[in-house]
Amino acid sequence: MNAAEIEIAIHRRNAESYNVDLRFVHPESEADTRPGYGDLEPLRIDHDAWLGATSSAEQGRVLTQCLIVQTKLQAAFEEVDILAGREGSSAVYELTVTEVGGK
Repeated sequence: MNAAEIEIAIHRRNAESYNVDLRFVHPESEADTRPGYGDLEPLRIDHDAWLGATSSAEQGRVLTQCLIVQTKLQAAFEEVDILAGREGSSAVYELTVTEVGGK
């Protein structure tokens, strides 16, 4: 069984916020779906918490907390989860983040 690919890209929008793009790639084709495309709120990252993180795991927790408070982003993740599950696929996640708070 092939795995569905789920890409999460976080790009600096300005000094205060980031754009989040999600992309779901079907395991049997090159076709992709972009849940929430153009409708997701800008992401705000707690830079003080990010800069205070002492490990990559802690940075991951800070980023996760920032992501899960966004209701439209939660709905997009749920859509991707449904798409992957409908196909009976496991999912492989890829995360790309542009510079956050100087780290």
